[in-house]
Amino acid sequence: MKLWKGYSTIQILEIELRICEIMGWLALDDTDSLDGGCTTYTFDQILRELNQLSSTGHPWSLSSDERLVRLWPFAARRTRGNASVSARVIVHESGEELFLKTLGVLFEKYVQKPSNSTPISNHSNRTQYPASPVLIWFKKKPAEINYWRAVSSEVDINSVIIDLENDQNAIIWSHGELYGAIGAQAAASWNGNELCTWELTAYRSKNMFGLPRIVPQNIVEEMDKKFEKTFLNRDPTKEKTFIAPRSNCPVLYGVRSRDSLSSESAHLWMQSKDGIEKPSHYRIWRTNQATDDHLTGKWCGHVISKPMVLKKGHASVVIEGCFIPTSMNLVDEIESDNEITIVAFAQGGLVNTLLRDMQVGDEIECMGLISPNGEVHAEKIRITNPILRNRKRPLCECGRRMKKMGKNQGIRCPSCKKTMPDSWIGEKFQPPLQACDGWVQPSIDSRRHLASPL
Repeated sequence: MKLWKGYSTIQILEIELRICEIMGWLALDDTDSLDGGCTTYTFDQILRELNQLSSTGHPWSLSSDERLVRLWPFAARRTRGNASVSARVIVHESGEELFLKTLGVLFEKYVQKPSNSTPISNHSNRTQYPASPVLIWFKKKPAEINYWRAVSSEVDINSVIIDLENDQNAIIWSHGELYGAIGAQAAASWNGNELCTWELTAYRSKNMFGLPRIVPQNIVEEMDKKFEKTFLNRDPTKEKTFIAPRSNCPVLYGVRSRDSLSSESAHLWMQSKDGIEKPSHYRIWRTNQATDDHLTGKWCGHVISKPMVLKKGHASVVIEGCFIPTSMNLVDEIESDNEITIVAFAQGGLVNTLLRDMQVGDEIECMGLISPNGEVHAEKIRITNPILRNRKRPLCECGRRMKKMGKNQGIRCPSCKKTMPDSWIGEKFQPPLQACDGWVQPSIDSRRHLASPL
């Protein structure tokens, strides 16, 4: 008993209970495809039943710290929102076997088996895949590097499978292939304590599934003004609201905020108003949305090509420069000191407009993702050192325009032969009025879930 000297009986019991507890993480991904499904709703159903059993005396805690984690936007097998989910659950060692059996039952009950046919998209020509749902119980939180790889790059499924096979603390349930293991592992790995946002997801009553959502624009607008810590609720320039999804899923709306209290307060305030659809329940998630975690640095350099306008209004320029990392979370380095093609899509709004206005010689900075073909898809961009617009040689005192004599020889008037040092006159570049310290980004409805507002 010397080990417990100085502790009270209650303190000793508390310590012994903690020793006998498994503080693990439950994670789910890839339950949805174009054929249907909703990962957050499926996970919510599993957690609700687990919590109900916990409340009736089963040997595990209520779930806590539920998380919604967005992953690398270019992933080949990404789902619609490309999100995975996780939650912390404390299990007493004596009840671990019952807990695992219960998870197996709930997985079969709530996780739909994927179709054998490949879904067909009517609006995208990229390859589609059926769902490959995976539920994982981690007895110990996996290393956070798994999150950083999955949020900023393509992850090889084979390496994840090998990793999980060698992990004595991971128990897996799946339907079909194991691609959902990538997101599940990432969601359980994310630290999220230093930089995170929050989302309250309100779920529809089952009798409302398939019917038009009733979320009046005027209520959302008033909520947006009243609760300053919520964000991405609407685009006032287009009179559009963004909290309600357009797809046929069980979600009524999602309120994003800088803290959990604001999202819940905003939701309760909206529900106090007449004329808005009433949800069956809601859940608050810690998220990596609007954190820029997928962006690990920026490209800096000078423009060496005139902007090229591509099909559908997309545009590109080539710069010569280097990549400057701003995150030390990844082991892999991005190749630097070379020529980089930067693409701005038509939907990028100000990003597309600014890129089209670039001229050879401009020094710029760009934040974005390297696409599978090696181009950088710009998400934020600015001109840091612009050349003069509409450049001309200055006029001589006699009224004629000066001309260049040769390399390092200055300029000379073709009429009176007066010379002067090499120089230009022109218009000074003016950044867009909407720019923030020179930076521009797409409008709200064209940004990635992970993109942080300027």
